[in-house]
Amino acid sequence: MLHFVQQEGAKKILLSDQAKRDRFAHLLEDFSSLPLQCEFGTHSNAFVDLADIVIKNPAIPHHAPILQYAIKQKKEIHTDISLFFDQNRIRKNKTRVSMVTGTKGKSSISNALHTLLAGDLSPEESAQGYSCRSALVGNITESPLKLLYQNRHPVHSICELSAQQIGDLKLISWKNSEDIDYYVFSNFMRDHLNFFDSIESYFEHKSYLFAHASQDAHIIIPNDSWGKKLKHLAPSTDPANFVWHSATPLEASKRGSWFHEGKIYHRKEVGGPVHCNALPYKTYSYLLQNILVVMAYCIASNKEIPQEQKTWEHLFTLQHRKESLGMIHGRLFINDSAATIPQAMQIEALPQERIHLLCGGSDKELLPEDIVPECKNAVHCYLLQGSYSSKIEPLLKKEAVPYSGPFDSLEAAVQTAYKNSREGDCILLSPGCASFGMFLHEFDRGDRFKKVIRALLS
Repeated sequence: MLHFVQQEGAKKILLSDQAKRDRFAHLLEDFSSLPLQCEFGTHSNAFVDLADIVIKNPAIPHHAPILQYAIKQKKEIHTDISLFFDQNRIRKNKTRVSMVTGTKGKSSISNALHTLLAGDLSPEESAQGYSCRSALVGNITESPLKLLYQNRHPVHSICELSAQQIGDLKLISWKNSEDIDYYVFSNFMRDHLNFFDSIESYFEHKSYLFAHASQDAHIIIPNDSWGKKLKHLAPSTDPANFVWHSATPLEASKRGSWFHEGKIYHRKEVGGPVHCNALPYKTYSYLLQNILVVMAYCIASNKEIPQEQKTWEHLFTLQHRKESLGMIHGRLFINDSAATIPQAMQIEALPQERIHLLCGGSDKELLPEDIVPECKNAVHCYLLQGSYSSKIEPLLKKEAVPYSGPFDSLEAAVQTAYKNSREGDCILLSPGCASFGMFLHEFDRGDRFKKVIRALLS
């Protein structure tokens, strides 16, 4: 982001972060050529006074004093997403933006769509100035501003957005409907209530973009009460603009994809014929909804739906999501650090009979009883230290679920699980909650788990 800002003509870049300087030591070396002035450990109003434009990080809550001060001073506020939209809007040949959001599965879906759309440019696309078929930007990947700084111009940009990122667009009153071509919503569940006042506020942020979609935008939504609310928010009234994904058969007035009696079906046109996709449900049970969303996207974009099992396996290969790390003395290690709510864990979908589960961590106002059924699917649980684990522990005692911990180090938890396991067992990191405290974020948590496993291998 900082390189892009300089490229756009910034004479001075002011970087303010409440974290200590040590956390940024490796990055500051990369930024040594920039006209950069930094403050760490605080946010000062003086920095805001010096700024012409304020670029907000999604982690800064809307009630933060520094942000409220910037608003009071009537500073021009942006995010990396809004700046990307602004730049893309003035391009001769825009990148086609697919926005992906939802509570669970959005990272896997975004990665699958990016993989699906990748490939070689056509002669026409090359002549139009595009440099690649697809780019993956947003929440867990790189900032879209990096595309602009590196002069990459993809045909498609898959943009995964968190509720916080969408909320920031709401804060700055983004309403440019032509910026997004495809709106993809995976599902909606209880989450992030440490950040939002209520589940209604959480949904209000998640759904904001749908209320400002263009009349001809493609909208891919779940066939449930939340999806129906999204449909009513969208300006379009044409049924053909909506593609639904569903756990039950869709009525003939809707096009989309659904699951029924062990098979997956889809309908490409409203009132059109139904087609069956014979995918092995047992193989894909924990990915079923994600597959339905990708199929719905294919319908919306008139792209052929993949039929082969190996294609689907390739599409849903993603770091930190049911990621197999290999075997050590007959024990299989799996990294599922991206499971940040209990509903994402889905341990029963794994084929291994004996699972040692590393779970727990920080609370985000989730219901502790939701994780107990997942813990019961394991032969033993190993709690990581954190506020959510403090709520889980009494319930595990009450239900007589075997557990150890809480552990204040990931290494100790893994070593204890390894000692308790035997050949043929699976040691799974699937926390079911937030990572803050012991880790920077869920990807740091997964990376450190992999580091521990590499140490065991050596």
